[in-house]
Amino acid sequence: MIKELDQTNKLGDTPLHSAAWKGHAEAVKMLLDKGARVDLRNNDGKLPIDLTKDADVAALLREAAGVRASRYSEGYEDEEDSD
Repeated sequence: MIKELDQTNKLGDTPLHSAAWKGHAEAVKMLLDKGARVDLRNNDGKLPIDLTKDADVAALLREAAGVRASRYSEGYEDEEDSD
């Protein structure tokens, strides 16, 4: 299922890129809740957040990026502490 969330079109856009570009906050939230990746770049090197002009969409994407980054760093810190 997650692979399907991150499939790209000929422009390299994922469904999250498209929803962000169109300003569809509810669709962005649903995709994020299902695990869509916020760190994938399209063929132009753009992230989903780079394509939106909608403040609500940008906030959702920033929050998701921050939450996921902190999860990764917490896991890394736990590994370092185990030495």
